[in-house]
Amino acid sequence: LNKATAEDIYNIGYISYLKGKFENAISNFDDALKIDASNINAYIYKGLSLNKLSKFNEALQILTNIATAPKNENYDIFIHIGDIYRSQNKFKEAIENYEKSIKKNFKLFICYKKIGECYNNLSDFSRAVENYNKSLENSPTGIPVNDINEIRYSLGMIYKKTGKLKEASREWEKIAAHDPKYRDVANLLGIFSSVQKDNKVTDFINMSITQFREFCEKIIQSLNYNIIKIYVTKNETIQTIAISENEYRLEFLIEISRSTNIIGELMIRDFIHEMESQKIKKGIFMTPFSFTEGAQKNAANRDINLIYGDK
Repeated sequence: LNKATAEDIYNIGYISYLKGKFENAISNFDDALKIDASNINAYIYKGLSLNKLSKFNEALQILTNIATAPKNENYDIFIHIGDIYRSQNKFKEAIENYEKSIKKNFKLFICYKKIGECYNNLSDFSRAVENYNKSLENSPTGIPVNDINEIRYSLGMIYKKTGKLKEASREWEKIAAHDPKYRDVANLLGIFSSVQKDNKVTDFINMSITQFREFCEKIIQSLNYNIIKIYVTKNETIQTIAISENEYRLEFLIEISRSTNIIGELMIRDFIHEMESQKIKKGIFMTPFSFTEGAQKNAANRDINLIYGDK
């Protein structure tokens, strides 16, 4: 038996791996390694097969041994280890391994994309955006359009989630230019377009700050609230402390925004902080657009009524 025989057995194992017959593949890789213990690919695919069988610790042990070998030049191994950690939701460990591949200037497009996905899962959206953009900057010639669209779609959804609707729309438009039927991009662009074309909304957005304040006063008074205090916030929204003019005479903090972005979680947290500092238990937040899922969850935990769109 010689190395050529070992390579033949390895190839049989590799075919089994591709067919999803992972136990057979492991047996073949072990047989190949008995003949030729220097067959790195046999070790790698044995590790990957173990991972497919959910034997994560065994897989990591094999792959880590290869990665830490003094003369290791197989930088794919860091990506494989990162993928195993990511499959177990160990995103920080996954990022550490993808970054090792980046330090070797290896498969930058893939590694930055995977790091972006990890940060997205960790809800660290600024770092997710940073790494997704780095992935796009390092996209190799001939990369499938669908791979680029996948990143742009992820960017768009992060922007939507964080209330940056214009930025989201730009990413969706770039996708639509190549593939108008990609996922729900056409529907997302349609929603954004209809909002932009609404003349009433446009007038509302383009008011001077004085006109906006007067407009807000009229809205609040029309809802039967007696205004105690009204002021402009750092975000150029109008915030009001008001008393309901019914038998309960309850105190409310009311904020009205005309931002062209969807209202995000941070803005609602600021609103909650203001409620607490003013010792007010009830709140109303209004916007012509909508609220992210995170914003809605934060409001649901407090006595805050969210009003948006044409409501």
